Amino acid sequence: MPTSTSQDARPEIEIAEALEYSSPALERHLGEEIRKNAAQIIRGLVQKAIEGGAVQAKFLFDFAALAPSVAEESKGESLLTLIQREFQLVEPPEGTVE
Repeated sequence: MPTSTSQDARPEIEIAEALEYSSPALERHLGEEIRKNAAQIIRGLVQKAIEGGAVQAKFLFDFAALAPSVAEESKGESLLTLIQREFQLVEPPEGTVE
């Protein structure tokens, strides 16, 4: 039988009764579950960001206002274009990369 460490232990999330996906009762229940487990969720996000999770890191930076997202109307460059410019990458000639 596998043993469980404290990091492996995850709280069980139970839904007592089936609820409609758009019901206010379900939204309240999910909100309660998220608030109840917020510290553990944040710890998990931080750990994933430390391990190299870009999505988690971006969320945490935005959340902490360390690097807020650019407003939708002012977005222009794609992430690929930004990375190519920042790292001075040159696109290989057409047909040379498999």
